[in-house]
Amino acid sequence: MDLDYDSYFEYHDQTYIIIDKIANYYGLELKDLRWNHFKDYAIDVENIEIIPYRFGEVLTEHLSGNIIRFDNNYGISFNSLMNYGRQRFSILHELGHFYFDMDQSKASQSFSDLLEGNGYSEEDFPKEARANVFASLTMINNEALKECFRKNMSFEDITVEFGTSKAALYVRIFDFLTKLYMLNPSIARQALNNYRYSGDSSKILRFISVSL
Repeated sequence: MDLDYDSYFEYHDQTYIIIDKIANYYGLELKDLRWNHFKDYAIDVENIEIIPYRFGEVLTEHLSGNIIRFDNNYGISFNSLMNYGRQRFSILHELGHFYFDMDQSKASQSFSDLLEGNGYSEEDFPKEARANVFASLTMINNEALKECFRKNMSFEDITVEFGTSKAALYVRIFDFLTKLYMLNPSIARQALNNYRYSGDSSKILRFISVSL
């Protein structure tokens, strides 16, 4: 889901309100937040039930997760056949819907996360895009990602540290470079490919060194 600059930062700033709240709750610096803090907060404070689920044969190929509400009871289920990084992203995506999209005036409501993002209606697209931004930023926030580059961590090291998939990390760093640092997408992609496939972070560090 490609977002324009203004939409991205609208969703970014909304997400950071939640990020700051969770960091304050656990008494952590932003760079030390991990995805499980958001999951644990959802379970322990928001009283959301989060369970793995084996969808049927057809749904397994199309759904990664969903969130449902009946009255004030919330449940998130995620496709247990996906890789662990994708499962975590899906849980965070559904939490994005919880924080931003639930309409308390309705008796019940649900959202489903599709494995392929091209199946959403025009009406649903902004909500799904915001949930993706939420998942991406809560998986690895800006301060945590900067810390990774300060420590000269490899692409693989970051996936292990944060429990993210390689695909999700690629998108995360691409957005980091093109949105926060306003790099030309082709230049950002070249720098990112050098980092991911050759272990060369020099170009990325040159672009972001001022803020490290």
